[in-house]
Amino acid sequence: MRTLLTLTDVTGPLSPERSMRFADWLLDLLDHEPAWWRIGFLLCRPAVGPVRTDDLEWAATVRSATVGAGAGCEVIHLCAAGAIAPLPLDDLPTHAFGF
Repeated sequence: MRTLLTLTDVTGPLSPERSMRFADWLLDLLDHEPAWWRIGFLLCRPAVGPVRTDDLEWAATVRSATVGAGAGCEVIHLCAAGAIAPLPLDDLPTHAFGF
């Protein structure tokens, strides 16, 4: 089953407190059965330009919260001024992986 959910007004990167709340919210959304889910994210911002450091940090905090909640996380994508680009795992800060 595929489900699309749009989140608005979730800006990043997430602080540690917001990251914990995001993980708790994901658990509630997934009926506390996160192991069955793989979640994909499309982060959006209006500014034109290449991928920035804060975009990677945002993706890292979202990925860390998702994995921390026990769900799988697909490669996160960024939409900036209408252009969509993947944010490869190799480009994310190491704390996205628990280091």
